[in-house]
Amino acid sequence: MAHRLGNVSDLQFGVPPGLESATGYRRATLVDADAGSVHTLLSLNELEPGGVLPAHQHSYETASFVLEGDGIVQVDGRAARQGPGGYAVAGVGSAHGWRNAGSGTLRWLEMSAPLPLPDSPPDLRLADHSVAEDAAPLSPTDPTPGPFGHFDRTAMPNPGAIPGIPIAYRGLVNESLGAEMLRTFIIELPPGTEVVLHDHPLEESYFLLEGECEITLADGRHPFRAGNFGWAGVNSPHAFHNTSPNPVRWLETQAPQPARRHAIRHLDAWRRTLAP
Repeated sequence: MAHRLGNVSDLQFGVPPGLESATGYRRATLVDADAGSVHTLLSLNELEPGGVLPAHQHSYETASFVLEGDGIVQVDGRAARQGPGGYAVAGVGSAHGWRNAGSGTLRWLEMSAPLPLPDSPPDLRLADHSVAEDAAPLSPTDPTPGPFGHFDRTAMPNPGAIPGIPIAYRGLVNESLGAEMLRTFIIELPPGTEVVLHDHPLEESYFLLEGECEITLADGRHPFRAGNFGWAGVNSPHAFHNTSPNPVRWLETQAPQPARRHAIRHLDAWRRTLAP
């Protein structure tokens, strides 16, 4: 059963093929085909002050989530200034790029689906326009925010919105933002609660943002702390246990987008149901 668990401190950064013209940019891969994935490319991206990731296009969809810094993200000619909690989606073939607009390093997590084409040349091309040098932040009253959004941790809904699961859930990139290949969202697990062992007919990844808990994967139970990431492939069992006194929060991705029904299978419940 395919799964992966890692820490950002162990990542190796470099410049992906085709993006050598970027300035101050580097990327590290968290999950890709080498981990056993067939749907998910998860990466950590960094831009130094003054750095620019030029506008480019490729054959897969991407969703971003800003972890640190102050940047400008541009998608199909529309730009927004984003800080921590900012997110965006760029569809298949959409021209998108980044500019560091702050004095510190800009870091964002990026989820891509499906996987890039495996053959040379690189599965991307540079667009014929530059990234905007300035942009306004999102307005909470803008009825048409386009491919952008912002996560406000104070606006997290109460736990229990999903029947039988004690989590709080906040959707980010999904169908309502124009995504077709993937979803990203924030999960908050209250103290003393757990998400019981289950699996899905899709792939998931988890990037812990805040707190400390335990994650169960196919090879057992592990500590899961800020800076850790995990991934569970199709039909790979996983669970979360918050034994700490504080809430724990992570960014989660799914690819492909889940079915409307039966997208989650609680393993112990089904075993009891099917027992003779």
